[in-house]
Amino acid sequence: MKKSKVARERLKVVTIAEEPLEVVPYVSAARGSQEIVYEGLPVYREEILGLPVEVEALIVTSDLQGMALHDNGEYGDLLVGEMLPATLEGLLQIHLPGVHPDKVLVCLCGDLYGDTAARGSNGDPLPV
Repeated sequence: MKKSKVARERLKVVTIAEEPLEVVPYVSAARGSQEIVYEGLPVYREEILGLPVEVEALIVTSDLQGMALHDNGEYGDLLVGEMLPATLEGLLQIHLPGVHPDKVLVCLCGDLYGDTAARGSNGDPLPV
């Protein structure tokens, strides 16, 4: 049996912005789960070579272990990962207006649930 040779191009990060485009505020349980801490999820723009032609933008994120903050500084039941798509959509419209939403590949890499009562708690990440 012959193996077919498929040319695969590797992804290559060319540049990473020094400053984030946005910092998404959220809260999470502090170490020891004795209090909450206010955090910020930075969103950086990078230039990557080697994406398939079908993909105009790649979004990669992980460790979204927190609750989204509302404009008034309060938090509720919304995971930070549930709020993130609207923020990223706005950033795409501003910084990459020619990108078609159907040509954005999103990779969610683990730890998508957060709870302000207990650090490292388990819960349903499906809303993210």
